[in-house]
Amino acid sequence: MSTDIGMPAGLASTLEIIQANLQQGGRWLLMIAMMLFLSYALFMLGAVVFSTTAGRVRSVRFRSTRVRHRKDDLADRRSARESANDAPRLSA
Repeated sequence: MSTDIGMPAGLASTLEIIQANLQQGGRWLLMIAMMLFLSYALFMLGAVVFSTTAGRVRSVRFRSTRVRHRKDDLADRRSARESANDAPRLSA
């Protein structure tokens, strides 16, 4: 005994067309979602790489400036010491 429900041929073909269109639309939506996800992931990766690089550059620049200032301070102290040693002393 068959339990096949009778359906007019026109309605069946219309439903098949609708189903095919929905499946195609779903594929397009999935493709768009994947492209958006990949672009977001690449953007985040680029932001992390840029931030890390900028931090390293800033750190190196800060260290080199600090070393330069230390060298200048040491040179100033040495010249101050030498000029203090060269100055005539008053004897009481």
